[in-house]
Amino acid sequence: MAVEGEGVLGLSASSGPVEEKGSRTSNVVDNLDERILSWFKKRNGDTLKGALAFIPWVLQEANAEGSLEKGHVVIHRGSGAVVFSDASGFTNLTERLSKKSDGAELLSLCLTSFFTPLIDIINSYRGDVIKFSGDALTIYFPAVDDTKHEKYNHVVPPHGTWGLPDLGPQHTAVLRACACCIEIHKRLHMFDTGVDGVRLCLHIGVGCGEVNILQVGGRPPPETRVPRLEYIIAGPPLEQISIAEPLAGNGETCLSPQAWAYVKDCVVEGSPVEERMFNAAWRLIELGTHGQG
Repeated sequence: MAVEGEGVLGLSASSGPVEEKGSRTSNVVDNLDERILSWFKKRNGDTLKGALAFIPWVLQEANAEGSLEKGHVVIHRGSGAVVFSDASGFTNLTERLSKKSDGAELLSLCLTSFFTPLIDIINSYRGDVIKFSGDALTIYFPAVDDTKHEKYNHVVPPHGTWGLPDLGPQHTAVLRACACCIEIHKRLHMFDTGVDGVRLCLHIGVGCGEVNILQVGGRPPPETRVPRLEYIIAGPPLEQISIAEPLAGNGETCLSPQAWAYVKDCVVEGSPVEERMFNAAWRLIELGTHGQG
């Protein structure tokens, strides 16, 4: 029988055996078999490798350069094209699936079958998915001078059309963004989800200019002790796409005047859309001569 003031083992709560238990717990990892430790490390490594697919390349570069750990607010400064792509039909899709017993599984399959080819197309045109906002994506096409790369062959210019002069990094970035948008429409317009005839289609806005990517936060939120950081993209292209994207109909890409100025000689012009904020925007139909690469 335990004595009053002592634990169930007949020992004081502050006595040695309890302290030994705590020390044993703290040393569990040290006593693990090497095979178990190797398994843990491999599993964590595989998890991190899989997580990299969800981290924008520009953030991975900033991390490699040490900008994230140094606490810099601006982790990237550059220029290029910014694309905002929004999907129509997801609200209808989720409403239909909410009435099915296996709706969550079907939604996962629909999202995978739609976003996998979409992201593959974006990557193939060297776009960097910066943000997912529900069924919408913000994509950054950085302006990079490929002629300075060690593998540049000095025969085919970066835009991909032999026999024509190089357009320059910014022109090429906007052209790549436009070519990517056209390919997306060709491949995924009126995408059949396989759910009660629901189809998905995209309407897209394109802007260009100086881009800053910032990391903000760093303080623990009230519900946790872990500091939280968030990254955001800022600059004139964000304002441009906020105007251009709503003007695009389903299956259309709408360019800001700034983006249009770079590619107007390389694409087939669609009909101008309504005037807004004293600037017009243009619908993009297809690429012209320079759009082969």
